[in-house]
Amino acid sequence: MNKKVLTIFTIIIFVLCLVGCDKGDKVDNNNHYVSYENIELDQLKRPEKGETIAIIKTNYGEIRLRLFEDIAPKAVENFKTLAKEGFYSGHAFTKMGVVSAGIGKIGEPDYEGKSIYEDGFDIEIDDDYAMLYGSVVIPRRIKVDGKNFSNFCIIDKNFLTDEEKSNLSGYGFPEKITEAFEKIGGNVVNKDEITVFGQVFYGMDTIEKMREVKVGSMGEPLDIIEIESIELSEYEGDI
Repeated sequence: MNKKVLTIFTIIIFVLCLVGCDKGDKVDNNNHYVSYENIELDQLKRPEKGETIAIIKTNYGEIRLRLFEDIAPKAVENFKTLAKEGFYSGHAFTKMGVVSAGIGKIGEPDYEGKSIYEDGFDIEIDDDYAMLYGSVVIPRRIKVDGKNFSNFCIIDKNFLTDEEKSNLSGYGFPEKITEAFEKIGGNVVNKDEITVFGQVFYGMDTIEKMREVKVGSMGEPLDIIEIESIELSEYEGDI
């Protein structure tokens, strides 16, 4: 009798463990998605089913991007074409800046930018898309007359300084963008000089892991943060 009770008890514990583990996996996976505090803004929406997304695979985890083909068509086409060619594979995140993490930023002489357009392409600006937290942008490259190339970075500054808050109305953003900056932060300067061509919807926690890496005096990671691949895929909904 005691043996039978023990057997039943063991089975119950085993089943509970399985259920608990399964639930834990789902919760952990869902935590990779970025809610952006449920702000109603086109830039922060999840992709539509069938929409092309980019999946950046790094040695620290995955980052998934929604791409703004209608807002920055040249930037997106350049990024997608180079990704298909495998151009980014093996590149590293070379700088963890004050507001962003990226590759091929200003002052990095070892990075050779590439473009499918001869001599780069012009900056693409849309007033309704800004350098909010999680946005994917092409940083300025002064030495090439402001032209865009293959370099990109992800804005991970999730706050505004007191000075930025006090001057926010003077930056000239639409009201809905201003409200988004107040809630989730981002980079408010150089707004008419930087192309915003995507938004992270999954994997900002990967960037947070990258931020734990020690950096040198110029913000360069002292451990390699490698882009293993960038894949393009049709969005099929949340996992």
